[in-house]
Amino acid sequence: MKLYKIDGAENSYNDVNELFSTARSVRNDYFGSYLMEGEIKPSELLKKIDDKMKKFKTFLSNLQTLRADAVKLNADEEAKKLQETIKNMSIEQAQALMEQLKTRVPD
Repeated sequence: MKLYKIDGAENSYNDVNELFSTARSVRNDYFGSYLMEGEIKPSELLKKIDDKMKKFKTFLSNLQTLRADAVKLNADEEAKKLQETIKNMSIEQAQALMEQLKTRVPD
């Protein structure tokens, strides 16, 4: 099996036992946190994997929701900066900007 670390580094293992013969920190790099130690009991390992997958799906959903709101917040912040920039422009600069925007934005 091929496994990847966050940095993209790839390692191959022949089987689960070989993987679990590595240091716990190595496995944490692949799976984000602890799974199990000692003798590998496949049914327990499967349960832990399923539990972790369920948690990660919840985390991912929460992060996606948070990201959507952060995108809105960022857009609001950028809009405020743009408004300040426009307020400080001369009439000629504002007119030039308006002409540039007309050529980029369809009616």
